[in-house]
Amino acid sequence: PSLVTRVWRDADSVYCRRFAGADGGLAASKLSMLPLLRTITSKLTPMLSSPTAPRIALFSGHDTVVAPLLAALSALSAAPGACRWPPYASHVAFEVWHPRHAFKAARNRTANNFVRIVFNGFPITQYVDGCDDEFCPFPSFMATIDALEAYFRDSCPDAISTLAVQPPVS
Repeated sequence: PSLVTRVWRDADSVYCRRFAGADGGLAASKLSMLPLLRTITSKLTPMLSSPTAPRIALFSGHDTVVAPLLAALSALSAAPGACRWPPYASHVAFEVWHPRHAFKAARNRTANNFVRIVFNGFPITQYVDGCDDEFCPFPSFMATIDALEAYFRDSCPDAISTLAVQPPVS
């Protein structure tokens, strides 16, 4: 391989260890991304029951946000080809899906709704802790976020009160 290829491969390896590595990178990602994930879920949840809820929420960040966000959900190391330096213009989309019957019958029931997470155009939901399909039941996704909060509380009991974390919405 060329020098450029070797440098990129090494950079990918360093990035993967930095955000998803067992030597502290994964723990740091889980702790640092909880506030963002709670903010994201606070935007997704109203979409389950309110026809007037905003249909899109846009957040912007750099590779140093995209990688730990994916790592906190366990998707960075699990999704094929994801454990590398996120390419320029990378994006993560959190989509709420409603079965057609849920719009009229039981739209406010979270069990009838699903989350789909897409990284650079490819579904990665099935690699997220607690999800085993491209469409994850909303309660399962929220259980994953709640588990991250429990991890935060156990790891940083003194800091949780100073952190602006949304209350569980599941």
